[in-house]
Amino acid sequence: MITRPCLCTREDVARAMDQRSTIRDWGQVDRAVESARTTVEELCHRTFVPWTGVRHKDWPPEGGIGRSWRLWLDRDELVSVTTITSGGVTIPATDYFLEPANSGPPYSRIEIDLSSSAAWGGGDTHQRDVAITGVWGTTST
Repeated sequence: MITRPCLCTREDVARAMDQRSTIRDWGQVDRAVESARTTVEELCHRTFVPWTGVRHKDWPPEGGIGRSWRLWLDRDELVSVTTITSGGVTIPATDYFLEPANSGPPYSRIEIDLSSSAAWGGGDTHQRDVAITGVWGTTST
């Protein structure tokens, strides 16, 4: 039995093999499907199946190089945001942009609207200063 969302179903595999599978084969097919998902995600350094939760980011990031209003998400691709806090302060949705705006989601960075008073940082330490709650992955479905 497949225990987590995968990129295909056992029926997809049976159709691709152009053969009729039996219940005896399902366990083996399910293990192969789950293993393939893990392998594909590791090779691509991406998460294809969406999940909802929080990710923490350091601010300023290690090396401190970059623009003071731009937070790169690195491997964490973002589909949508529920809340963003930095230094314990909630940043309103009107005070940031998800980028790239013209081709996302997924989004690879978040930029503070420079016409707002919002800012990254302000915590006691740079570690885990930014908390982003939302849907992560490449798509929402």
